[in-house]
Amino acid sequence: MARTKSLTHYPTRYLEIVRECAIEGKITRVTLPDIKRGLSLRGHWYAFVGALKAEAARIKREASVLITAGEEDIRQVATLAPRVMVQLEASEDGQCSVIWQSRDHSWQAQALREAVTTQSQVAPTAKGVEDIASRLMRIQQEVNDGESK
Repeated sequence: MARTKSLTHYPTRYLEIVRECAIEGKITRVTLPDIKRGLSLRGHWYAFVGALKAEAARIKREASVLITAGEEDIRQVATLAPRVMVQLEASEDGQCSVIWQSRDHSWQAQALREAVTTQSQVAPTAKGVEDIASRLMRIQQEVNDGESK
């Protein structure tokens, strides 16, 4: 299916999902018969997010002093949409769950909140980008020399 930048192409439920997940912290889940449909729906979602951003940019470019309530709503939802992510979970029976949630409530965000950062005991061996680049070039040359022997 071709992607479009027109918001009228996408279900209005997507706008509700943005509000529910980004503002209210809810999780929306739908179960589909197979992973292919899940992947398609995830792609459709991210195309919607792109269309939403494009529409918000258009409104900003063309906005007069008075912006309609609908235009203001689109601008607000466009700022919230990047906070919402889609994950797929495949089950053993071949079905796929598509899950929308706030990025802050994802398992990845939870795991990172528990991460511990420590100071490395080893000083970096390269002082700058040039040193790193020259080391990589030497390694590549050694690999090439080894392949030609």
